[in-house]
Amino acid sequence: MKKLFFAAVLLLSTSAFADMVQVKKVKCSLFGNLKVKVRGLESYGRVGEGYLKANLPMRSDCDSASTRFSQTMGRGVQATNVDFDRYEVQRQVNRGGDNDKNNFECEVYRRSVLNVTFPKFGSTNFKNTHDKLVSRYYGSCR
Repeated sequence: MKKLFFAAVLLLSTSAFADMVQVKKVKCSLFGNLKVKVRGLESYGRVGEGYLKANLPMRSDCDSASTRFSQTMGRGVQATNVDFDRYEVQRQVNRGGDNDKNNFECEVYRRSVLNVTFPKFGSTNFKNTHDKLVSRYYGSCR
């Protein structure tokens, strides 16, 4: 019985969550990638409120991909596979002039990454990333 319980817990902890979303806006970016704005991912915070971006293959046409996405998804509520991750990133910045090499500052950011896959649209992965400054201190990063 214990093995069955632990197997069920392991299965639930490793699977991606399915969220119900509604597509609000579909457009192309300046570089020819697909951008989608959805309603239903607000529970993930600010990263769920922005545009989800998908890198299309180099030779594909973004306009045809956006019309195909709009026709596939429709106007209703759709199920998606969502993967959310949060971790910290350190960046070292030189705040001095050109001649001052000892004036370093370390900035710690909390990065939130949201990966969304629409099962009806194929294997295209949509992603949004948001960084928030958590702390800043003088000295080099550890």
